[in-house]
Amino acid sequence: MPDIQHNIVTMIQSSSATMTLKRNLRHHLRVPIRVPATVQTREGQPVSAEVANISRAGVMLECDRQTLELIHPKAMTANPGSPLETALAFTIPSQIGGKVAINCTCHIIYARRLSRDVFHVGLEFKDLEEHLAPHLEHYIEAHREITPHGED
Repeated sequence: MPDIQHNIVTMIQSSSATMTLKRNLRHHLRVPIRVPATVQTREGQPVSAEVANISRAGVMLECDRQTLELIHPKAMTANPGSPLETALAFTIPSQIGGKVAINCTCHIIYARRLSRDVFHVGLEFKDLEEHLAPHLEHYIEAHREITPHGED
């Protein structure tokens, strides 16, 4: 319960008229990003999706029903004790210009329907390479002040 109270206090203290920090359940700031991503199916086939937001712990993908069914088949129900894994590849802007390629394995944490053919898929980084962490941190810190209130 103290964590919930701490998050509420933190959100109230960090709120302004138009801006606020948005934290996920794991206490990591999420910032919006719109970049293409490649996710592997269980058979190893690449499929395209879009990274909608990013945190230190993972990403949220946005995709259509067909893509969701390829990366998270209906027959494979989500089990928190043994989540499905997938390979993920995308790029983020670098602080010195150019782009940084991020290739890692992720756990599929959730899949949610937003509308008829729009789904969000939560992926948690499993084996993010250590040298990529500073690039990820810099991107998140650089975009934390411009995250609009209510943005997921």
